[in-house]
Amino acid sequence: MRRFLVLVAMTAMAAPTTFNGSLGHFTNTGTGVARNLQFVASRHTVTFIPASSPSACSARIEGSIDGTNYFDLSGPQTCTSPVMFHISDKPITSVRAFVITLTGGSVDAQYQGVQ
Repeated sequence: MRRFLVLVAMTAMAAPTTFNGSLGHFTNTGTGVARNLQFVASRHTVTFIPASSPSACSARIEGSIDGTNYFDLSGPQTCTSPVMFHISDKPITSVRAFVITLTGGSVDAQYQGVQ
């Protein structure tokens, strides 16, 4: 029983293994907020939610292992309507969104990373 309680206590003190958050609200092209995940995430779920009906919108997710050098993880995703996609087996410690094209309207980027 003691071993079980010690294991439960250690698990409760472990580093976070999930990150949920915004990567930015975009009204122009460019990079959004870079998020340090505080752990290595290998599985990623991303949503781009447009507002005010953009006539053109494409965006991608970029990841980093050092918080300085970012690389394309997803390739361009069309975001003139809401889109959700998943990326797996790409370990990173930092993430950001990059809006490639945006004509009219705006787009919000949301992210969930799992260890």
